[in-house]
Amino acid sequence: MKTVDEYLLNLRARVSEIRERTALPAFRGATTQQRQVLLSFLNRAVQIGDGCGLVGAARLGTPLFVLTRVLYEDMFLIYWVSLTPSNAAEYAESVIWEMARVGLVNLDKGCAKIVSKTTREDHTSEVLPKIRALKTDRKNVEQLAGELGLGAVYDILYRASSPEVHVRPSVCHRPVRIAVSWRLFLL
Repeated sequence: MKTVDEYLLNLRARVSEIRERTALPAFRGATTQQRQVLLSFLNRAVQIGDGCGLVGAARLGTPLFVLTRVLYEDMFLIYWVSLTPSNAAEYAESVIWEMARVGLVNLDKGCAKIVSKTTREDHTSEVLPKIRALKTDRKNVEQLAGELGLGAVYDILYRASSPEVHVRPSVCHRPVRIAVSWRLFLL
């Protein structure tokens, strides 16, 4: 069985490979939206991979689970984006909506408003419909994985990291019975 340090060495090698791919002619000076989106994902994977290396070296399990889960999600998205330029365009539109949605929530709750730089008049009510018009329907990761034929990968990797992110399993210090003859022990 490999040691943690051997896994970290392997991780550094994979991150270096991704870093090298970002310098390939296909990505250097990327001109198509699809290549730009893919390059963005690759650069993000390098940063998250480097972060996983640092967190793993410090033997910090919870943040490693969180970072790894982001990499799993990105893996499904990067595969989907790589299939067609229209998928890349759809993804880019969904990013714009997600950014706009953050602002929309704050505007709707009265935590922010849109004012004229010159007159200081409130234009929030005029702009809200324009922001709402940016809404796109984005598939969730589970749907996407299923459509890509990666449902088992989703269940084994992504879903398995879900408890650490959402329910804090470390608070449970007893075995959890999941079937008559099976037990799951949380370490």
